[in-house]
Amino acid sequence: MTAGTNSYLYTSTDKGTNYDGIYTAGDLTITGAGRLTITGGKRAIYASGDMNITGSATVMTNSGLYALGNVTQSTGAVTLYSNAGSALQAKAFTISGGSLKSAGWFHGIEAESLTVNGGSVIAKTNDTGKQCAVRTNALSCATGMTPMGSANNDGSNLRTITKTDLPSCKYVKISGTPVTTHTVTFKVGTTTVSTKTVNHGSTVTPPADPSQTGYTFLGWYTSGGTKFNFSTAITGNITLTAKFEKNTVSDVLPGDMDNDGDKDTDDAVYLLLNVMFDDINYPITNPDKDMNNDDKINTDDAVYLLLHVMFGAINYPI
Repeated sequence: MTAGTNSYLYTSTDKGTNYDGIYTAGDLTITGAGRLTITGGKRAIYASGDMNITGSATVMTNSGLYALGNVTQSTGAVTLYSNAGSALQAKAFTISGGSLKSAGWFHGIEAESLTVNGGSVIAKTNDTGKQCAVRTNALSCATGMTPMGSANNDGSNLRTITKTDLPSCKYVKISGTPVTTHTVTFKVGTTTVSTKTVNHGSTVTPPADPSQTGYTFLGWYTSGGTKFNFSTAITGNITLTAKFEKNTVSDVLPGDMDNDGDKDTDDAVYLLLNVMFDDINYPITNPDKDMNNDDKINTDDAVYLLLHVMFGAINYPI
């Protein structure tokens, strides 16, 4: 259904209470930029499926909107009124833009779930008794969208509320500026070590530098192989991976011959095998290198050499 440049009036042929202004056996979409005024004996709009409100149409009803499925609104200005029940009834109502003003004798909005990702919502009940402005099992508001409520249906004395406050509110207003967020994922290899949620346009603080034995951490890199600059504004989801470089002998501590980040008896083995014997076999196999004179050729000879020649120590292990 398109709301054109002129005003449209849809009226049920029966002025009683059992007919609807607009009835559809399936889904209903209202679009266009005109003004759509709908009246009905029982309900102004009845959709047995989903209903979608797009464009910049202005939709006004005198007896509410009822949908067996989901109702979504992305733009436009919708005003609903019902003097006999709830102004908007749906399985779920989701608004991402535009405005909704919904006033009912029972509830302004009655839905299993209410999701506000943008736009603005004003709902109220005209019943001064036990009814409330919004009746829902689940309320979800995007970051930046603030739900406020009042025990007065004129909207006075508004306060910030949560879903648990809704039954006591005769007037509910949800508005604000939605904040888009992005996820920054930090990985070491294929393992995720941290995830952070960041507002669009903000920067992210990296987690503590990871470490790997025998390697130097170079920084966090993008999937394209570029080192990430943490002064860069985040504008989308991004994965950063730690990059390491293997240490050389000049990078390690004095005496850390095997480049593993510590000084222990393995350094003696490394020194004897790789520097003195030019041999990569372990244990030592050269038969004429019995350094400790025990008539055995084994790794104790390497320990003996390093302790007595390099460190001048006699304790074992180092």
